[in-house]
Amino acid sequence: MTTLTVAPVLSKFLAPRGCDEIVARPRLFERLHHGLGRMVTFVVAPSGYGKTTLLASFAHDAELPLCWLTLDERDALPRVFLEDLAGALAVRFPQFGAATQSCLREGAATGAERRVIDVFTSEVQRTIPEGVLLVLDDAQSILNTPAQRILELLITCVPENLKLVVAARADFSLPGLPRMLANRTAERLTAHDLQFTDEEG
Repeated sequence: MTTLTVAPVLSKFLAPRGCDEIVARPRLFERLHHGLGRMVTFVVAPSGYGKTTLLASFAHDAELPLCWLTLDERDALPRVFLEDLAGALAVRFPQFGAATQSCLREGAATGAERRVIDVFTSEVQRTIPEGVLLVLDDAQSILNTPAQRILELLITCVPENLKLVVAARADFSLPGLPRMLANRTAERLTAHDLQFTDEEG
């Protein structure tokens, strides 16, 4: 009997193509650049506001190695989300992931998400010292699911060399987010920010 092997969905790890043709939006790029100095940047707006296009274009302007993960309903499961986080970085950095995957295997039956995130962030610091931009697109896919807790854990201990940007169609009610925004340890762009001005139109 032949066993079928399901290949990874590599499109989840690819930024949209054609962003070189997109007109730059300097005021939004400036906000996003400021966000690189903070723990996390959220870009929250309904479908059609150009979140994905903006971030794909900004990734070239940021001059950092880019890792991209488009989330979907499968990422609502914590283990899948954790595997995809590691997979997104491994696409660009093949040396990444051994420690994280090993921890995932060891903790498969224990639900030790906190330990996996600790190992993940430690491995980022150890194997990608030059820094990396990680974009999590369509993050509304994990809103109000068990995997949202993984994102919350990641944000609490994101290493300095990991620049995290989260794009979603709906706002996150993360514990501590209002305090992070007030303390300027997080940046948030909304639908209002993404609307074209007269100069950009």
